[in-house]
Amino acid sequence: MGADDVEKVIQVRFEAKFHCEGQVFIVIEVLCTFQIDGSQFDELFHKDDKIKLPKDFITHLMMLTIGITRGTLYEKLRSTTFGSSDFYLPSIHLKELVVEDVVLEKEDP
Repeated sequence: MGADDVEKVIQVRFEAKFHCEGQVFIVIEVLCTFQIDGSQFDELFHKDDKIKLPKDFITHLMMLTIGITRGTLYEKLRSTTFGSSDFYLPSIHLKELVVEDVVLEKEDP
């Protein structure tokens, strides 16, 4: 997860690995970049150069990212010997995982 105050974007990364007999045989990683309206993005910053993402907002971005990952996994496996319907991402109850606001440090270029 990251934020860029110049481009006014928030990035959410999701990775899933599929194992068989202790070996990883499929890895999918998706990075979604969300452009945020300039004034709304600026409201997220604190005076100490930290960005605070409200838990409901980041949960929503994470849900979108996982949904995009599901579609990407389906599409990537569709014409392979694995088959697109044999591997899927289960439902993830993010409200149980994200229990507080997320605070990110501003990174120097």
